[in-house]
Amino acid sequence: MIAVDQSQVEAEVNNFINYISPTNRSNEKRLQVVAFIRDILHQSALMEGYVIECGSSSLKSYLPESDLDLVLLAPCGKNSREEMQCLTAIFNSWCDEIADKEEGKSTHYDMTIRNVEFVNARTKLAHCLVNNISVDITVNQIGSLITLTFLEEADRLVGMDHLFKNSLLLIKNWCYHESSYYCGMSIIGAKNGMLSSYAISVMVLHIFNKYTNLTHPFSVLRSFLYTYTSFPWDTHVLTIDGAHPLSSVTGAYYNNNSSGMPSLQREHSDLHSISSLNSTGSGHSRRGSIATHAHSPGASAYAPDS
Repeated sequence: MIAVDQSQVEAEVNNFINYISPTNRSNEKRLQVVAFIRDILHQSALMEGYVIECGSSSLKSYLPESDLDLVLLAPCGKNSREEMQCLTAIFNSWCDEIADKEEGKSTHYDMTIRNVEFVNARTKLAHCLVNNISVDITVNQIGSLITLTFLEEADRLVGMDHLFKNSLLLIKNWCYHESSYYCGMSIIGAKNGMLSSYAISVMVLHIFNKYTNLTHPFSVLRSFLYTYTSFPWDTHVLTIDGAHPLSSVTGAYYNNNSSGMPSLQREHSDLHSISSLNSTGSGHSRRGSIATHAHSPGASAYAPDS
């Protein structure tokens, strides 16, 4: 048997994580796209609304291929019909920008919109490409912002120089690029009927609850693969605190209400403030069970896409 130097392996993994991590340049490009979308919408009938970045881009745990997820907070969208009208206005504002670009009237010389479409999913959204960055925007999806807050707090709770975010980035990369060698296709990508980014986050959070001695992203990846190769997916649903039979949780975790949020949010959403987390200035913390510190709406592998 060949002896493996664990410290050398971890050093190589650290170098790889640094390589795939979002750079200042990629962050700036995404911020420019957000500002561009805001400007377009403010020039339309949606001047009262405000666009907020959410999802993996805001969490800084995105891969180069990841979508840029946005939420429009606006007075419209109070019901299904108003939500559709709001998305139609977004769609039309993008088409107007494309027309202005073709006629030489656009003032956004360095931004190009392509592939505008409306996605009629459970959570309806407008989609486009801006400078080859995939953009999804929803209307008044407060759950996306709650999820972002929850994952930020989880990262601070785990501590150890962003161990959770670095592990999430490493595992997302494995799911996107390597899983196809074992499963026939990539297992990440909600638009293709596979796991959403948030589902991967739930799976990683469960690993931190299950194994309390994890100190490096490579050990988290190993535990991730070891745990989920034998998980009973056909009969159980995964939550951050473990597996539950499908028959016992379907109604509790996946009943929709008028806002599109899982009914679990109505039962409890007691996110603690970031300042209450037991962390230190060095980025290390005493980690307990994540499930006992914060609850997020729909914290299961059947949660909304993000």
